[in-house]
Amino acid sequence: MKTQGERIERLDEAYAGIRGDIKAIKDHLATLNGSVAENSKFRLK
Repeated sequence: MKTQGERIERLDEAYAGIRGDIKAIKDHLATLNGSVAENSKFRLK
C-alpha cells in the first residue's frame, strides 16, 4: 500500500501534466481561432 506522501506526489505529477495539456489545447485553439478569423476576412473581400 502506498503512503499518503506517495499518493500526493503522484497526484501532483498528474496535475502538472494535465495543466500542461490544457495549456497546449488552449494554445492550439487560439491558433485555430486565428485561422478562422483570417479565413473570414478573406471571404469578406
